[in-house]
Amino acid sequence: MGTMSQFTGLQGQYNDDDLKLFIRLEGNRFCVTVEPEYRYNGTPTLDGMFPRRYKSVGAAKGAVTRMLGSPVWTPIDAPTAVKRMQWQGDNAYEVPELLPEHNFHHKRGVLIVHQAIGELRVPKGQWFFVDQMGYAHAELVQSK
Repeated sequence: MGTMSQFTGLQGQYNDDDLKLFIRLEGNRFCVTVEPEYRYNGTPTLDGMFPRRYKSVGAAKGAVTRMLGSPVWTPIDAPTAVKRMQWQGDNAYEVPELLPEHNFHHKRGVLIVHQAIGELRVPKGQWFFVDQMGYAHAELVQSK
C-alpha cells in the first residue's frame, strides 16, 4: 500500500468477538473507527477511544495492536461512486442534493460531513463522491 491513492480501507476482526475495526482515509489522515460503536450499553475499554486519526496506516494498525491485540486485517473494497462533486468552498447549496442526511457544515473553506462511518473533511478544490449507501468519501488524488 505504497501510496494513499491505492488505499481503500482495512477491516480488522477478532475471532471471538463481534467487534470490527475500520481504517479509512479521511483527507490526509487515516481514521480508526469501531463497530458497533457502543456495544453492550457501553464498553469501558473502548468508549471514548475511537474515532482516532493517524498519519500512516502502520501507525493506525500499531496503535490498535497495542490497545487491543492484533486483529485479522482484510482490505475493504473501494466503494462505487453514485454521485460526485468538487467542493468549491462556497457551493454548500449543492451539497444537500448529494447527501441523503443533510448533516454537514463548512468552516474556513473546508466541507465537514458528519456520518456514521466517521467525519469527512473536504478541502476547497477537492472532489468527493457519495456511494450507493449514501456515505461521502474523499476522491483519491494520484500522487506525483
